[in-house]
Amino acid sequence: MTSTLLSLKKEVRFKAIQVIKSTLKGEDLQAALDNTLSQLLDTRDKALLTELSYGYFRYKNQLEFIWQRFIKKSAHLPLEINILLSTAVYQLLYLSKIPAYAVISWSVEFSKQNYGEKLAGLVNAVLRKISQLSLEEDFFKQDKADTLTFLSRKYAAPTWLVRYLLKDLGEEKALKFLASSLSRPLSSVLLAKNCDLSALREAIEENTEVGFSIKKGREEEVFRFLEAKKCLFYNQSIESQKILLSLLEEKDHLVWDACAGSGGKSFILSRVNKKVIASDINWKRLCFLKKESKRLGFTLMGVLRASAYALPCAQVEGILLDVPCSGLGVIARRPDIKWKRKEEDILNLAKIQKKILSKVASRVKKGGKIYYLTCTLTRKENELQIAEFLTAYPQFSLEKQILPDCSRQEVFFGACLHRK
Repeated sequence: MTSTLLSLKKEVRFKAIQVIKSTLKGEDLQAALDNTLSQLLDTRDKALLTELSYGYFRYKNQLEFIWQRFIKKSAHLPLEINILLSTAVYQLLYLSKIPAYAVISWSVEFSKQNYGEKLAGLVNAVLRKISQLSLEEDFFKQDKADTLTFLSRKYAAPTWLVRYLLKDLGEEKALKFLASSLSRPLSSVLLAKNCDLSALREAIEENTEVGFSIKKGREEEVFRFLEAKKCLFYNQSIESQKILLSLLEEKDHLVWDACAGSGGKSFILSRVNKKVIASDINWKRLCFLKKESKRLGFTLMGVLRASAYALPCAQVEGILLDVPCSGLGVIARRPDIKWKRKEEDILNLAKIQKKILSKVASRVKKGGKIYYLTCTLTRKENELQIAEFLTAYPQFSLEKQILPDCSRQEVFFGACLHRK
């Protein structure tokens, strides 16, 4: 291996290609990214790696469409060159602080060292043309694309997803959501206990009773402050906090978190003084939950491995169901989801949700509650699921329902079901 090639493979852009390759093969994007971030020391390198990796999946089909307009036989390109071109286009068109010459120079040299002079020449020619490109809406219509294809390119979403959302939500809500999903959501934290945040007043975007979101560009300042003041925190979406807090009753009672996952919702319940039992089928997630609850100082009544289909309990006052769902409401934070999901997943997940609801119905005491949550916006998984449950189980009534707000970058659904 030449010294030039060795140097190239130490570069952040090469590491981004590897993260993207791993994610395309099925690994979770953040997990793949975490494995590589731990190898970097410079915060600027970490920021660029994160930006390139998330930017690729946020705009994937749009980026591919752009560079494919300049290459006749793009289907025969090696996967690494495909990813390289997409990440280079992302830098050229969306990251104005990075000089075009730096992007093109690295891309050409990498192509030359790994795939030869001919392919390097092609990469050079294509990227130089794109660096002069003014990306207007008409660019996505130039091949006389139909409306669905055009919207898929403009909003960087799979065609099936655009079609589904247009039909399910209507044009206004669907396009508003797709547009908002192209921006990175604000960083948010759940605090282990109340802290004096008066010094951060200008850096905080929005508060809940248990946490807050951070204005863009102020993250490093906030995290330094929290660490200096020994304010323990857990990274958690502000919208995720708000949806559960909006459903909960003020009275103090036991809540069984039956789809606890890594524990985020259990931690919210603990913060508002609920007695919590957490269970999940995934042992790895439960181990993380135990570790984090100990770090944060939360005392849960129990943590156990169990399927939501068969909870090992008598009747309880409250059951939280943060059910498995399509996750389409959080593609702004987890953009790889939209390229991994298929339309049939929605129906299959809705069947799982229906079964979970039917199995826990008998586990709720009279006067008790089921708190049903999803991080998606499809009606099949949300309000239609709840309507179907209420028809099948008339002993329950709908106490509260919070519909997805499609103008937000992250979209959640919640329902509180009361057993009469």
